[in-house]
Amino acid sequence: MTKLKDFTFLLFKEFKSNPVIGIFFFLPLFPKILPLVIIFALINSISTFGFSEKINQLKSNKSFWFILLFFLLYFVGVFYSGNQRYAWQDIEKKLSFLVMPFLFVGINYTKTQYNKFFSALLYGVMLSFLYCEIQAIYNYSYEMYARRNNIILDYYPNTNFFYTSYFCPFLHHSYFSLYVCLVQAFLLNKLLDLKETFLKKLNLIFILCLSILLQYQLLSKAGLISTVFIFAFFSIKLLVKSSFNRKILLPVFVLFAIALVASFQSQKLKSNFQHVFTTNLSVQHIKDLSTTESSEVRVLVWSSTLDLISKNWLFGTGTGDLKDELLNDYKQKGFTGALEKKLNSHNQYLQTFAAIGIFGFLSLLAMIIYFSYCSLRSKNFVFFVVCVVIAFNLLFESMLEVQAGTIFIAMFFSLIASATKKTQKLNTQSEVNI
Repeated sequence: MTKLKDFTFLLFKEFKSNPVIGIFFFLPLFPKILPLVIIFALINSISTFGFSEKINQLKSNKSFWFILLFFLLYFVGVFYSGNQRYAWQDIEKKLSFLVMPFLFVGINYTKTQYNKFFSALLYGVMLSFLYCEIQAIYNYSYEMYARRNNIILDYYPNTNFFYTSYFCPFLHHSYFSLYVCLVQAFLLNKLLDLKETFLKKLNLIFILCLSILLQYQLLSKAGLISTVFIFAFFSIKLLVKSSFNRKILLPVFVLFAIALVASFQSQKLKSNFQHVFTTNLSVQHIKDLSTTESSEVRVLVWSSTLDLISKNWLFGTGTGDLKDELLNDYKQKGFTGALEKKLNSHNQYLQTFAAIGIFGFLSLLAMIIYFSYCSLRSKNFVFFVVCVVIAFNLLFESMLEVQAGTIFIAMFFSLIASATKKTQKLNTQSEVNI
């Protein structure tokens, strides 16, 4: 309890001097307040360094150009969109790709500051996890009480209160799962740090176990596969080191085994993954075109998006017209489930390609590949692993169509861009390796 009070005091103290830490903390905990935190952080940053200085820094640091180019292509797409209202709404969602470079450029963060950012995210994730768990227990207990006393409720989700969107109603479980992946990479990297004491390592192992439980309850298939990948990556990293502490090896592999068991031995997950592997990825093999089942409906919306890409491959449909075009295609093909839910492409690569054409698609690919390369070149394995996880998750969700995705990804790439500039300037990795 004392540690929590100390952290709360430290958080507000740090927030005054560096408001960016508030973005990391509130990201999984209170998403609705994020725009205000970002505005405050941006005003603070510009007032400290000056707007003209920020512009000069952006000109000199070409890493940020990848992020700004992606935003610029969407902005240009507004001017050949028929649905202007939705186009500007989409630009509002993408504003993080303009704001975050201004926020992070010119700031040379130290290893200690990076640790503070990720620690703030860790506390935000754990507090959010605690809140969701208490809420799930309360809702489940009340439902059982209602059943015993013949009280009629609007719905009876039963144990679903402990899983997916029922478990975390204020944040989509796929995005929450992505935040947890960054926390896991950060914790595993710290676990492998020989400077950490034995008690700290025990504490890290306990938190990692909680993170695996959280991923299990979020039930994001992409998130669970990402968790297995993260644990496998750091296990291999530990094995290939020329000199490593063998005492660390056992807990890492035990955690890896727990992640595997939690991912694939649950009956809920077994049915989810089994359905994926048995689903033929072809529209012709889907009997019920009104389906809303996760895997099958993705095949349907992907097919519609690919048809739109084939017709508009050069410049796309326009920033504001893709949603209307998709809904019209669903209606024509009888995809009533996708139509009723007004689903997007559920694949960011296809979504961007269909909206702003091949240049937008190549811009997205270039951004991911470039920052992955920068992270690997500087041996920043936390950044590299999360880049891979983001690239993988974008295959199954259009994560840049909602603020929960754009804020996190734009901020994360901007963080790498600021670290990249510092690495080039100092010709060293000691300050940016995490």
